Amino acid sequence: MAITIAFPALKQEPSPREVVSVVNNIMDGATNSKLEATLTANAATTTITDVRLGLESILLPNALTANAALIQGSLWYDNFAIGSVRVNHTNSATADKTFRFEIRK
Repeated sequence: MAITIAFPALKQEPSPREVVSVVNNIMDGATNSKLEATLTANAATTTITDVRLGLESILLPNALTANAALIQGSLWYDNFAIGSVRVNHTNSATADKTFRFEIRK
């Protein structure tokens, strides 16, 4: 799963203008903490890999398809590791169970 970085991070020695820009983006909710994933069809688990995931990450799901919305309440997570997590979900044949997750560390 590719990571889309939409908002710039601060450089090693940022200018005051760069700091203000990044802080204002954060205050407006613009952070690089979103991840899109489609859950595996005909399976009860899907492993998501992303360098931003860690042992104590929190994932907040947002269903992007009707089939994802139908199973959103069944999601739970385990096997947290640095860079991955296992999503447990309802086993169904539908292939379009797509979510946008917010990653919190």
